[in-house]
Amino acid sequence: MSMIPEPPLTAFGSNEPRRWVRVPAVVDGHLAASQGMILYASQMVSPGDAIILGAGSCQEIPLPALTDRFASVTLNDWKESLLERVSISSEQTSKVHRLVADLTGVTVPFLERVAESLGVTDDPDRAIERIAELADAVTPQVFSTGRSYDLVVASCVLCQLHLEACNQTLSLFGSKFPEHLQRFRASTRWVQAMYDLARRMERAFVETLHGLVAPNGRIYLSETIQGCFVHPDPEGHWMTDGMYRMTHTLELSDYLDARFHIEEFGKWVWVMPPFQEQGPVGRIYKVQGLILSIK
Repeated sequence: MSMIPEPPLTAFGSNEPRRWVRVPAVVDGHLAASQGMILYASQMVSPGDAIILGAGSCQEIPLPALTDRFASVTLNDWKESLLERVSISSEQTSKVHRLVADLTGVTVPFLERVAESLGVTDDPDRAIERIAELADAVTPQVFSTGRSYDLVVASCVLCQLHLEACNQTLSLFGSKFPEHLQRFRASTRWVQAMYDLARRMERAFVETLHGLVAPNGRIYLSETIQGCFVHPDPEGHWMTDGMYRMTHTLELSDYLDARFHIEEFGKWVWVMPPFQEQGPVGRIYKVQGLILSIK
């Protein structure tokens, strides 16, 4: 991946001109690396309780091995429909518990306020300012179940926390002001407000991780630090306009304070080829993973 240019872009976009380059050959290591680190962390702790935050369909989670190892495994996501996609065998049923909860408490109330604000104005500029004000006013919550866990897994959740609120806000605005949607997307006021909200959500999530893990437990935290979109050219080569920074900095460990100790560190590449899961545009991510204990 070193040949791909890395301009100072963020997940919220850039006004810099696009510079297309060919992507060098890369090998997808996401599934093996993720499962390997999670399994390694699971062997470092007592076989009591584990929780998978933002579990989704558990694509990179070694769920059968975790249910063999732990007395209980809690799967969390903010939508029940996402957890219903998880395939659980009859042997696993008694150990697996589904927990539907928004990890920051932001998404639903924020979107309700956005919808209300759009319902009382026909001025797109005023709507943009009001939505930005709503984002500025949000204080994310620290999530708790009232229990502690021997293993806490947060696989590529951190920088996804704001996405539903962001994307649904764009959809709501586009429904009300379709001709002004692109202006809203590019609005400095909106972009900065959502960027700041995303960072606050991430800080609250780190507090959540610390609060959920047992004193001698472990946290598995991974994230897509950078990503790029890949487009096939007529000859079949993959082309990209550069890597986008997706996290606050280029080091996942920068989210941590002195309460956390890094037991293990890993990094790898996650490849989603074009014309597969993501449609005609593929994606490549640089991922970092950490196994953490608390002091």
